[in-house]
Amino acid sequence: AQEQLLRMNLNDIAPCANVAENEAVFQKLFAHGVLRCEMWLKHREGYPVPVELNGALLPDRSLFCSFRDISERRRAEMALRESEANNQALISAIPDLIFVCTQDGEYLACHASDPALLVAPPEFFLHRKLHDLLPNDVADLLVNAFSVALLSKKVQTVYYTLSLSGRQVCFEARIAFLMGNRVL
Repeated sequence: AQEQLLRMNLNDIAPCANVAENEAVFQKLFAHGVLRCEMWLKHREGYPVPVELNGALLPDRSLFCSFRDISERRRAEMALRESEANNQALISAIPDLIFVCTQDGEYLACHASDPALLVAPPEFFLHRKLHDLLPNDVADLLVNAFSVALLSKKVQTVYYTLSLSGRQVCFEARIAFLMGNRVL
């Protein structure tokens, strides 16, 4: 297999549609002396394979290149993009307010289908503490529930009322362990 590989040139391992693109990659390698990039090569069974190329131009102007099959990483990245799209669609369909907070009450993220239900715009309260924004009794109630959710890993439910635009609005908060010191 090593002898066969040494007899090959770029056209033998590059999928037909990618020969010019792959030649450009190697021209960059010759021009810059080192290169790390992703490209497509042909598997010995004929199908295209995404690879990571790490190449170096040696003092005698020969090339040293290593190729790493990144098919699994590409599949994982695609699965992650699909999962993120699904999660975003789910969150967009939920009419409730959703917050990600730390155990000590720092707002990390927010989703609000109805911004009128927020005490302030997200740009004002993100990365600030609940105690900076909410009445102390409400902030204490929520932070206590955060701690219980983090310790028990069980959903905690609390009820509270806030004054929004001159009217009293009742809220039900369900607090769930998310990860590390974060709750949802």
